[in-house]
Amino acid sequence: MKKFFIFTLLISLALPLYAASSPVILGYYPSWRTGYLPPADVQYKYFNYLTQAFFPTDAQGKMGNDAKFDNAAFVTAAHANGTKVLLSLGGGSNGKAFGEMAASDAARHRYLREVVDFAKQYNYDGVDIDWEFPKKGQEALLVQFVKELHGALQTWRKDAVITMAVPAAYWSGQYFDVPKLVPYINYWNVMSYDFHGSWGHAGFLSPLYPTSSDPVDGDKYNLQYSLNYWLQRGVPKANILMGIPAYGRAFATKAWGTKTDEKPPYNAITYRQILPLLDAGWEKHWDDEAKVPWIELPGTDYRISYENPHSVQLKAQWAKEQGIAGVFFWEISQDYLNGDNYLAREAWKTLKNKQ
Repeated sequence: MKKFFIFTLLISLALPLYAASSPVILGYYPSWRTGYLPPADVQYKYFNYLTQAFFPTDAQGKMGNDAKFDNAAFVTAAHANGTKVLLSLGGGSNGKAFGEMAASDAARHRYLREVVDFAKQYNYDGVDIDWEFPKKGQEALLVQFVKELHGALQTWRKDAVITMAVPAAYWSGQYFDVPKLVPYINYWNVMSYDFHGSWGHAGFLSPLYPTSSDPVDGDKYNLQYSLNYWLQRGVPKANILMGIPAYGRAFATKAWGTKTDEKPPYNAITYRQILPLLDAGWEKHWDDEAKVPWIELPGTDYRISYENPHSVQLKAQWAKEQGIAGVFFWEISQDYLNGDNYLAREAWKTLKNKQ
């Protein structure tokens, strides 16, 4: 009991004191999509936080930045609408460089300095760490990097936020030293999607619950499984955001749980690209166990697993019932159409009790 009290006290001292009292919705904003979704058109009202992706690193600790992107305009617009903005560090293809940078004192200190200086310059509210993913032997490096980043941000502003993208399950999640990281992370963004894709058999992208329609692993991989995994590792419910994809994955097969060598016409396809398919002869289906939709093109083997407003509503309601902090979306240009975010809007309505 005494150890638990001390651990809880340490967390309360390390984390900012403004922990969300209402559900959180975070969105990843891809700065390379500004031609389609410029800062002026972002639907800020749906998001408590937007994370600007990505600010990569190299082995020498130099922080990359899109010189064409108007950081000041983005941050100013977000703040005017009550939305906090974070720098998303790393990215899906930046794991090796992240590890090399973190292993070098000189490179790590340079990177931390550049990150904090950039955040100060444009008045960002903190950072999102997207190290995909630490490998065996790098557990301590990640802790050291996060601890030093927290300290560097705290010297600038005490309310600076740190979020961190983490995998859906054990395979890569095992190399996160959760007890040592918890005191420094405001939100753990669990990437509860890409459970299936072109790399394996046909299955649902982001099922909410187990399903018998996928006999291979439909009874295992889903949002409930991912949440339970991170809770068992020691992440507090109040610090968990579960991920919702605004895109779909396509397969060329006649049944879930099977795999063929045939290539589907799409690999990843955005929600806004899926909508026209629904008017072009693709048939809608609903898996009532997994609580997700899918479509198929009659006369072919092509099928797509994706999210629609109803499945997002159910996920948001589930997040509410679980008592976790909220949800996040990858990424907010993918469901943006006709001046609105069709999927994020449903999460906002459900979590914020909007009509």
